[in-house]
Amino acid sequence: MPAEIPIVILGGGEGRRLGGSVKALIDIDGTRLVDRVASRLTPQSKSLSLCLRSRADWAADVALDIITDWTPEGDDTVGPMGGVIAALDWTNARGDQHVLTVPVDCPFVPQDLATRLGAAMTPNTEIAVAMSGGRRHHLAALWRTEIAGKVRENVVRGERAIHAVQEKFTVKTVEWPCQPYDPFFNINTPDDLSRARAMVAQGPNASMPT
Repeated sequence: MPAEIPIVILGGGEGRRLGGSVKALIDIDGTRLVDRVASRLTPQSKSLSLCLRSRADWAADVALDIITDWTPEGDDTVGPMGGVIAALDWTNARGDQHVLTVPVDCPFVPQDLATRLGAAMTPNTEIAVAMSGGRRHHLAALWRTEIAGKVRENVVRGERAIHAVQEKFTVKTVEWPCQPYDPFFNINTPDDLSRARAMVAQGPNASMPT
């Protein structure tokens, strides 16, 4: 694996269960969620970008390259797959062979994510996916960029669920422990947000609030 794996933070999502808040801008202990996630990923790669559904004024002061979701003409219902395809296209244009995607709503994303998923990418592996607690985190994944065309074909044919698209390829999973907390804990509800803030307030030895 190359030492530098480009990383794309997937910033899509309307945050409907969070009152329509832009997830990337959610404040956790004085830090925007996008900045917190970026700070955990920056040591893992010098090539870091943020993918949004569309250009947004607030993104002007984000110190990352900004790309936008891929969408078929006249169809804006592809969901997270639009961000994945945009990430694959962006990386292909750079001439890189792999790209790591990470959702913006995971404030505790592990700092060895790129290293461990990269080590799992054998010659026969097309996608390496993170796991914790026996559950796959399909958006926290390392993709071979050569499969971009086949990924797009599946979406154009109507397959929009990311887990279903990944089933079309050779996938290897890498599991992380859930103690003292799940590193892939993600924020979807006000309760999730409260738990995340409590964990940050506890410091580096935090455990997951119940």
